[in-house]
Amino acid sequence: MLSTFTTEITEYSIRDDGIVLARDINLGTPRTRQNVDASLDSLAVVTGGQLHPGLWDARSVPEFPPSVWQEFVDRIDKVLIALAILVDSDVERTLGPFPTVMNSMLIPVRLFRTADEALDWLRQFVDQPGTPHS
Repeated sequence: MLSTFTTEITEYSIRDDGIVLARDINLGTPRTRQNVDASLDSLAVVTGGQLHPGLWDARSVPEFPPSVWQEFVDRIDKVLIALAILVDSDVERTLGPFPTVMNSMLIPVRLFRTADEALDWLRQFVDQPGTPHS
């Protein structure tokens, strides 16, 4: 059973095993620091401040200005314990070094072509103690 909620720019589903699924919605809406911040705030409220592994389907992600990436990077370790990102070749080029930098500095991050591979990797983070980093 999935618990699903939406924000202005993201649809989140929380699986029974605790893995958070994130999908971009309203693709015509520009991504701003404010709506990314509000989206991550909503996720933190729904998860009760506990960190979960997350799967972000970035295959339809619109362009993000650098300030939006900065907001995402500043906040991601406060809502997720690990992040798998679903990509295709175009999105992988768009993301550039961003996932590698996050993986080396913040939380485990990996790119995947299929959801099954991503979920297999994320399962190692289920049931790990997860409270937000300060």
